[in-house]
Amino acid sequence: MAKQGLCIFHDQHLIMTVDWREIGEVTMDVLHDDVLLLVFDRYMAQASRIESWHTLVHVCRRWRSLVLGSKRHLNLRIACTNKMRVREKLDVWPAIPIVVSGYCDSPPRSGLDPNIEAALEHNDRICRIKFVSAWYLKRVFAALEKPFPALTDLELWSIDDDAAPFFPNPVKFLGGSSHLRSLELGGIPIPGLSKLLLSLTDLVELRIDVTSESGFLSPKEIVAGISALTKLKVFSLEFEYDTRETESQHAPPPTRAVLPALSSFKFKGVSEYLEVLVAVIDAPQLDHMEIVFYSFNQVIFETPQLLQLIGRIAKLQVPVKAQIGFDDPEIWLEFSSPTQAPSNVLTLGILCIPRDPQFPCMAQFCRPPFFPLPTLESLYIGGGRYGEGDRHYRIENTRWLDFLEPFATVKNLYLSKEFAPRIAPALRQLVGGRRGTEVLPTLQNIFVEGFQPSGLVYETIGKFVASRPRSDHPIIISDWAGIRPDIRQDLGDPVYLL
Repeated sequence: MAKQGLCIFHDQHLIMTVDWREIGEVTMDVLHDDVLLLVFDRYMAQASRIESWHTLVHVCRRWRSLVLGSKRHLNLRIACTNKMRVREKLDVWPAIPIVVSGYCDSPPRSGLDPNIEAALEHNDRICRIKFVSAWYLKRVFAALEKPFPALTDLELWSIDDDAAPFFPNPVKFLGGSSHLRSLELGGIPIPGLSKLLLSLTDLVELRIDVTSESGFLSPKEIVAGISALTKLKVFSLEFEYDTRETESQHAPPPTRAVLPALSSFKFKGVSEYLEVLVAVIDAPQLDHMEIVFYSFNQVIFETPQLLQLIGRIAKLQVPVKAQIGFDDPEIWLEFSSPTQAPSNVLTLGILCIPRDPQFPCMAQFCRPPFFPLPTLESLYIGGGRYGEGDRHYRIENTRWLDFLEPFATVKNLYLSKEFAPRIAPALRQLVGGRRGTEVLPTLQNIFVEGFQPSGLVYETIGKFVASRPRSDHPIIISDWAGIRPDIRQDLGDPVYLL
């Protein structure tokens, strides 16, 4: 977004730039209402705050009237939290849908927080609820037994080490008539989860985060709960603790669950649990998976059911990009398709306790039968989702070479500034060795972040390049200007900028 004013484009051509100080007067005379609404719609789509529309209604009377008269089209929302005076705020604005959120880390004197209680009185306007609490979630559960006809998104998290179980009555929950499209539950013991899910047949997104305090959810309970969710597109199940001993006490689900709309699946836990789960789930539209395994000194994962599932994902068969990243204590490997969204098709991660065995386990996923068809052209090494990655991770040269060897079709190798000095010695070891032409045989380009044509990294990689047989495509070393190719490459040209 431009900070100086409004840039309006048409057919990719700039037709107007207006300074914020003049924007009210200029658009008053020049821009038609339909054009303004198109600009407002793009502005709201790019806005980071729920109430970014406040900026628009304070420009001039015309803008205020146009925005407030287009509440549904612009998807206007009012934010109500436990940190603001809700009653006074709701008196100022017309009947705009409400987003309620609260965070409580200390017990209220009695009942619900007064501001949250004031917001929940407008249950006919509430479209989204998010609570993170250690104290009054039980009272929130009771409040959720009245009708919420506009509620589409519900998120409840407990930060209590001794959270009270939630026994939802499907007949009373949300007044017995729910239009929920998204449900996220974290750290909350729900003995009747499967019955609750069976009553929420409009769910499109379901995310469950299981902690040791919230108790174990068996694959049988999960399958029984999601079996009726024919509209479900996104499903995430994450265990924050080791479930190996607990799960052995439960029998696998007796029936299968067919999820015809499921396109995205995320799992974090032990591989044994995942094997039982995916063995009884059919998801013909699945095209995006993120799997994170806990590894407890494991050398190899036995996952035949997961392999079968991966083999049925058509988009995974033609990836062109792979990236290995480091977010201590997790190492992850991501395969991406060229154009389809989301671009990352499969992410395989390992959370290892202790840390040392992580990389040998990860190398397993780069070889048959895990490794997809040989269509990869680019390999990115280094960086993490939450920053630059683990700078202190140490990997032996031979392990790097074992990891790189399966990438026989890669033409472009991208190295972050943290990991280039660690991989360079491994490449140097190939000079004159028996594996000299076996590792990265089709490599044409090496991109090093912050590359300088001098120093140890340049000298080491240079010797590796010089050792390769001469061909029509010599290896070229150059600078890589960033370590987040997914962001840099996926950005398109903007149509409107505010």
